[in-house]
Amino acid sequence: MKDSNKELEEREKENEKVTFSFDQLIQAQEKSDTDGSGEYTPPTPDEMFVTEEVPNQIKLQADAIKQTFSDLFAPLKQSWDAYGPVVLAAVSNAFSAIKQLAGDVGASFMQVWNAEGYGKAITDDLLITFANLAQTVANLVTQFDKAWVAGDTGTNILRHLGDIILEITGFLREASESLKNWAADLDFSPLLTSFDRVLVAIRPIVGDITDAILRLLDNALLPLAKWGIEQALPAVFDLISAALAVLHSVISANRPLSEWFWEEFWKPFGEWTGKVVISAINQVVDWLLKFSDWINQNQSAIQNFSLIMESFFAAWLVVEFAKNVQKVIGELSSFAKVIVGAVKGASSFSTALLALASPTTLAVAR
Repeated sequence: MKDSNKELEEREKENEKVTFSFDQLIQAQEKSDTDGSGEYTPPTPDEMFVTEEVPNQIKLQADAIKQTFSDLFAPLKQSWDAYGPVVLAAVSNAFSAIKQLAGDVGASFMQVWNAEGYGKAITDDLLITFANLAQTVANLVTQFDKAWVAGDTGTNILRHLGDIILEITGFLREASESLKNWAADLDFSPLLTSFDRVLVAIRPIVGDITDAILRLLDNALLPLAKWGIEQALPAVFDLISAALAVLHSVISANRPLSEWFWEEFWKPFGEWTGKVVISAINQVVDWLLKFSDWINQNQSAIQNFSLIMESFFAAWLVVEFAKNVQKVIGELSSFAKVIVGAVKGASSFSTALLALASPTTLAVAR
């Protein structure tokens, strides 16, 4: 209730303001009507409107917008003040030059076109050319008309063309007449009767085929499928299960034998094989170490042997091979003595060194 009363009071105040404004307007009209002249005088703006002061916030916003535009266009104004006159002068000079050029070109054209007679001569040529072309068309049409009329040539052309078209239309008329008469006497009864006899003959064959398929289905396919589902497949699955059971029994029965075979044969055999292989490897390592020690103790003999091999291969590449054979044999003899002495201290390599010396001796002897 309080809110509604406040709203009513505010509305009454607004109505009073409006009523007051209209009262003032009416009074002003009455005053103007009674100014003594007897004529109607309209109210002045001051009488019609009330002057309101603009708020400071709006003034500040307007000043800010004005300053923004002033700052925005200030560089443009400065540049224009500096170079604007130059731009205007250049544009004015350009338009003046264009105007001068247009005047000079126009004056030259008018001089050539009028004073020197080029305009009339060019126009005469163009007009005569057009007249000649038009007369050419007229002459062609006239000559074609003369040829068409002379001797009824044109009439004969159309007459003969009509004869050709008449032959074609006559053929179409007679052909359609023949088709009409043929269709009027055509009897489809033999064709339909024969086709019906074909259907009658096909029916027993179709019955025989369907009966044979049905007998095959009832007497062979379905019983075979029934036997396969009810007997064959179960028997196969029973066979597989029995085989698996036998395999399980065999594995279970042979488990002690397998364990004995592993413990008594494979495992000892593996251990013995491992010991033999390791012993052989260790023996090879021992031989290699002894051979290395012997090389270190007989380096001069190895160097002599290297020289002998180099001389041997070089002898095949030079012409004086025969002169070096004696020297090679002498060196091999001394080397053989050294090898024999070394083999006594390393009997394990005697066979290998003899095998090394033998082909070399044979090659040198050749």
